[in-house]
Amino acid sequence: MRILIVEDEKVSSQKMKLIMSNFGECDCVARGDEALNAFQKAWEMKAPYDIITLDIFLDDTNGMDVLIEIRKAEDEMRLPQTKKTKIIMVTAQANRDFMTTCKTAECDGYIVKPFTRETITICLKEIYLKYVDSVFTV
Repeated sequence: MRILIVEDEKVSSQKMKLIMSNFGECDCVARGDEALNAFQKAWEMKAPYDIITLDIFLDDTNGMDVLIEIRKAEDEMRLPQTKKTKIIMVTAQANRDFMTTCKTAECDGYIVKPFTRETITICLKEIYLKYVDSVFTV
């Protein structure tokens, strides 16, 4: 599994990488433009990311804008929902309205900081179960 971690806080980035490296190969970037470039490059190399963990508040941009750009690019590629990168929004904001906005923008999961191995594992299981259910209910 290929994972892209988009996090501008060094400690959070290192912690996320430590946890996510148990699930696959991890790349880390700290800026939204770097995330979009990495996403595009991965598709060009025919090795797209399976999961992106995306901090909502980045130094250079809002993570929601990055999420929207990624989904737009995937729509332009005419990817079915099952082939789209699974995107997990990561933030210190535990606000229900914020969570709803992220879900509306097609994020697949939401993790509130400070996160733990357990909260990440639960989020990944929920995404997996949603994907398995969608494959078998088509």
